[in-house]
Amino acid sequence: NDLGHDNHSTESPFNAIPLVPLALVAIIITFELTLTATANGWVAGFQGVGWRAGAFGKFQFYPEVITEIFERGHGSFDYWKRFVTYPFIHSSLTHAVWVCVLLLALGKFVSEIFSSVAFLVLFFATSILGGGNLWCFVMAEYAADWCISRCLWPNWRLYLPDVAYT
Repeated sequence: NDLGHDNHSTESPFNAIPLVPLALVAIIITFELTLTATANGWVAGFQGVGWRAGAFGKFQFYPEVITEIFERGHGSFDYWKRFVTYPFIHSSLTHAVWVCVLLLALGKFVSEIFSSVAFLVLFFATSILGGGNLWCFVMAEYAADWCISRCLWPNWRLYLPDVAYT
């Protein structure tokens, strides 16, 4: 031990990851491995090929969900659940692996500060806010049209001086 290093150290080369981020990663990987295996025909044969599309249809969040909930008034559980289920379904194995790497890295640091319950609340709160942000950014043009047609246009005389329409 001429360099001052302990060659018999029992210290792990990996950082300890708290249980909650590991559990979330396990859920994501389980879904992704299942969908990848079925897409390649390794599980469920030819019937499993469309499972990813089916999972997207049942669990993913997309702008039409907001339209169904708020515009058409169809706020069923099927639509509301998507705000918290979409983080678990990904477009490919590569996408899911990157999500898991980031979740493990960031989850370790966040879990050192927050309790397990607080971490889960933060995870799902950001999931819900992320879905809302999708609507804000992707549907911005639709929202502007809706605001103008429903809010401003019917009351346009309120916004103009009296001279404009006399």
